Amino acid sequence: MVIKIHKTADDLKISTPDLIARANGRMIYERVKKQLHRIDSGETVIIDFDGIKVIDSSFIDEFLVKVIMESTVKDSGFFVKLRNLSQSSELNIDSVFHTYSAYNNNKLVILTEDLCSNNNFFIGHLKNTSRDILHYLRLNRSGSIPDIVEFTGLGEDEIKKTMEELREMRLVRDENGGYYSGV
Repeated sequence: MVIKIHKTADDLKISTPDLIARANGRMIYERVKKQLHRIDSGETVIIDFDGIKVIDSSFIDEFLVKVIMESTVKDSGFFVKLRNLSQSSELNIDSVFHTYSAYNNNKLVILTEDLCSNNNFFIGHLKNTSRDILHYLRLNRSGSIPDIVEFTGLGEDEIKKTMEELREMRLVRDENGGYYSGV
């Protein structure tokens, strides 16, 4: 499913190209939330910011953080990726995620379709091992625990723990039987 934020904002009579204010984030989230209840578990939701120049921290908190939290609910179980982010929006998202993670003891990371200014296909903070595994899965499409152990040079228990953390953050798919794939 692709959610075009510019179109959603237009439908709600919210002026663009800048999406600022908590109220706007809440309105767009409520509209998108209705669409999210119609998707299948395991589906990837692409949030397209084409035509949007700036999203501020209040909007991110009321919209994007809530969508990410919704994706981790066991009954929902969908994945989220961002597309067509401006550099300022990317920086604002990273700042909100950093602050959220520091105060809530809960890491926020989101995948992107486009290469970000941090030279990764995600926004948020990950350990180097987690980052390397995401790159590995992006290039190889999938990998088993033994494949990832060989790639990283780390022990199996540590890789299993890391893969579980990545799965819980909805950054990798668990394909059963110890195989994982990128989103």
